[in-house]
Amino acid sequence: MNRILKISKYLLSIVLCLMLFSITNVYAESSETIETTQATITIDANGGVPGDSFSSSIVLTEEETYAVSGLNEDFLKAPEGKKFAGIEMIDKNGEVRGIADSVLLYGYSDFDNMTLRFHWGEPVSDINLTLEYPKAGDSTDTPQDEYGYYDTNEQTNKPQITVESEYNFEIQFMDWIDENSFNEEYEYFEKPFIGTFESGKTYYAHADIYNNNLEYAFNDVDSLNIKVNGEAADVYKVVGYSTWISIALRVKIAGYEVIKGAEQKVVSGEDAEFEIDADYSLFKDGGKVYIDDDTNPLDSSNYTSREGSTIITLKKEYVNTLSEGVHTLKVLFNDNNTATTSFTVVKNSTNTSNSKAEIEPPHTGITTSANNNALLYIIVLVLSILTISKTILLKD
Repeated sequence: MNRILKISKYLLSIVLCLMLFSITNVYAESSETIETTQATITIDANGGVPGDSFSSSIVLTEEETYAVSGLNEDFLKAPEGKKFAGIEMIDKNGEVRGIADSVLLYGYSDFDNMTLRFHWGEPVSDINLTLEYPKAGDSTDTPQDEYGYYDTNEQTNKPQITVESEYNFEIQFMDWIDENSFNEEYEYFEKPFIGTFESGKTYYAHADIYNNNLEYAFNDVDSLNIKVNGEAADVYKVVGYSTWISIALRVKIAGYEVIKGAEQKVVSGEDAEFEIDADYSLFKDGGKVYIDDDTNPLDSSNYTSREGSTIITLKKEYVNTLSEGVHTLKVLFNDNNTATTSFTVVKNSTNTSNSKAEIEPPHTGITTSANNNALLYIIVLVLSILTISKTILLKD
């Protein structure tokens, strides 16, 4: 027992020494004196010590904290319940030269006697946007410069997005972007969408939103409640910080609706009728019907069309050529809008029941299952009798 206690005390001493070494090392690192520059730092309420300076060639952001002139103080840490809202750059005449989310100091003369005033604001989670949806048939293009880079500032038919906010948020950039062009490392979309908008398809509208009000700050991107036209937004991607966010929204171009016959089951060898809420004149003059992924329109001999609003009927002879299972019907109108639905082809139930009757064995009055059960009962009964008899014999 004494030996165990001695070993325990020895191990405890080692642990305490390691802890003391770790604490001493951290304190030594955090209290290291750093070189100062002429850039004067003024900290807002709840901040650090006015008059102290940072070392040269550092970036001041909310993500990092620094020791100040040898003081053991992390004054870039936001007060409880608030977030970093931005930095005012004030020159020696007291004029604000700009507001930034970070400042890079190299000790240039422009920073002589410059005051950097940090602000912390109330976190904002609700972002209310309005979006004007493009119409099917509209197109967008983005020119390239002489080096092959896209000039998204010159994109045609940019998405029309506005931000409704009492916080003075501002949208500074908008464009249509390609779905698979997001650069994870640098957090931006590398390629714009170029082409024509088609009804029923999804596209991606991108906007950068900046905060110009130092009393507020964007909350963490995972906590944002983003709405478009009063409804929850279909957000594809959102990145950013408390001073700006970059949002990509999924935008689905509206098409005509199949109001009767959508997702119906069609018996092979019968007609399939679909009613669409579009004026018949939009189909009569140049409309087309497509089945599944075929890029060629269905020959008009395989269907009929009539008014009310627009009724498309696939003929039974054509339905009979389709395989069993799910198929897609797409109707293209002359205004470039479409109506799309699925339908399922099943076999004729009458033919199916007849084929089953042909292979069904004649009824004998006793099913195979019943025969098997009767045989099982007999075996159990015989075994029981033998067991009882054996027991009686052993007693005698």
